[in-house]
Amino acid sequence: MNSKPYTLLIVDDNPNNLFSLHALLDRLLACRVIEAQSGVAALGILLEERVDLVLMDIQMPGMDGFETASHMKMTEKTKDIPVIFITAFFQDGEFVRHGYEIGAVDYLTKPLDDNLLLNRLRLYLQLFEREKGLQTTLSLVQQKEHALEQVNQELEARVMERTRELEIRNQMLEREIAERKAVELELRHAKQVAEEAARAKSDFLATMSHEIRTPMNVVIGMCDVLLDTRITIQQREYIIKMQNAGGMLLELINDILDVSKIEAGQLLLMEDTFDPCQLLNHTVEMMGLAASRKGLELTLETSPDLPEFILGDPVRLRQVVFNLISNAIKFTDSGQISIRLSRDIARDGASWLQMTVQDSGIGISTEKLDCIFEKFTQADSSITRRFGGSGLGLTISRRLVSMMGGSIQVKSRPGEGSTFQVRIPCRMAYASESLPHHVTEIAEDSHSSTLCATDYPPAQQEVIPEDINLNILLADDSEENILVIQAYLMNTQCRLEIVENGLQALEKFKEKRFDLVLMDIQMPVMDGCEATKRIRHWESQVGIAATPIIALTAHAMMDVTQKIKNAGCDMHMTKPVRKKYLIEIISYFQKRRVSSQGALKGSS
Repeated sequence: MNSKPYTLLIVDDNPNNLFSLHALLDRLLACRVIEAQSGVAALGILLEERVDLVLMDIQMPGMDGFETASHMKMTEKTKDIPVIFITAFFQDGEFVRHGYEIGAVDYLTKPLDDNLLLNRLRLYLQLFEREKGLQTTLSLVQQKEHALEQVNQELEARVMERTRELEIRNQMLEREIAERKAVELELRHAKQVAEEAARAKSDFLATMSHEIRTPMNVVIGMCDVLLDTRITIQQREYIIKMQNAGGMLLELINDILDVSKIEAGQLLLMEDTFDPCQLLNHTVEMMGLAASRKGLELTLETSPDLPEFILGDPVRLRQVVFNLISNAIKFTDSGQISIRLSRDIARDGASWLQMTVQDSGIGISTEKLDCIFEKFTQADSSITRRFGGSGLGLTISRRLVSMMGGSIQVKSRPGEGSTFQVRIPCRMAYASESLPHHVTEIAEDSHSSTLCATDYPPAQQEVIPEDINLNILLADDSEENILVIQAYLMNTQCRLEIVENGLQALEKFKEKRFDLVLMDIQMPVMDGCEATKRIRHWESQVGIAATPIIALTAHAMMDVTQKIKNAGCDMHMTKPVRKKYLIEIISYFQKRRVSSQGALKGSS
């Protein structure tokens, strides 16, 4: 076992120099000395032995000291070993500086001074400062300069040849640039045509939405009213069938609009705080009647570790859940449909909300699994004739889930049912003020929140509270729509005043205080948005609190929604307006009014 604390490696091609230096080190310093007569031999020793310091002659055949030091610095084991160069003749400052740049820690000249060597070795062994050095010799520089001269001559010849080639290519590029400009002009024209077509499509969809929803508002609204009257069992059955048909038509309109808004980049996800378990419970409860009519068992299982509240878009998530459960009910004739909601923690610590919808229906063949997410596509063309449907539900669901940062997968076999799994990021949140379940906040401005009500058909007729008693101003130019709202509020204590356009609504609002305004957007003389802006301006001038204004619109496109928000409406409801939802929202604003009045009394 070696008892000497340090190991030194001396490298010199002269055996006499090695012998004298070895003897000198044994006499002056208690250290282990290893010899090498070449740079290659030195590198081999360094890879096998633990060495604390290297004393290296610079001038050696084959691999000189500088090159050997350079190789040392390129190896992890040897890169920090200090190197002291030994030279027998004078060199200029550039030579010395070059060695230090490589990493040398010092230079010593022959013949060596014993005390100087001992002091230097003790210093570097104590501090363990290891630096690199490179050697450039005058002969190597001269060789490289000579080589550079030859290269320069070759380069000049190549440049002349290359110049001739470039002149030819420049001519070709000029022709190509002219062709590209022509193509760019064609592309700009095509882009302009496409943008105009997209605008025309949006205008057409908005118009069709308005024209279809307006009579649908009357049809579905009157069905709601008739179901509250005394009718025979057969009449009730007829009305429910008519109501279901209206709901199917409305669902198709919504799906087409959603796809169009997604493709046009107009569909934006909102962010709200909601309870995922409550959302799923409500949706499953809503779909329970449709499942029971087919004799299907609809079950829901929720994991106990789910957060109470998360951040996200509850309306669009409910739409995804609604589509998947509707699909499962549609394509299952017997058996059960199981829904499971759980939380999954990934390896990277990310939290995911995971929902699984499993049915015992007809199933899907493996080669058709991908195409079911395409627009207007179903796994089998006969399915449309047998089960109906537009083939848009899954398309919308996948795109919505993707916009949420999640994914939707499906596993299925013909005759064995299907399993759809949705995964979205689970961002935990705290509870916020409770609103009706179909209302989702979509924006905020300086004085109010703009809300959007989603019109899902109710699973069954429910008892509607009748203890609301607000003074309501209704602005609408359609006699049929007015009749529907009057019928909705017939059995309540609300006082309803009616005007036919926005200008009349503004004048009536200035004459009398109202608790709530129902403002149709599309009216003659002055539309609902302009009337709302002027009402908000008048309120600001006279210094009174803002009255809640609910926009009633047959439009559902994003630009109309933004226009309503900018006008100052507190929320908007897309036609057809359902009685149950209208009453719930009116009740919400009444509770808010009562709460604010109580707060004022308490402060006084």
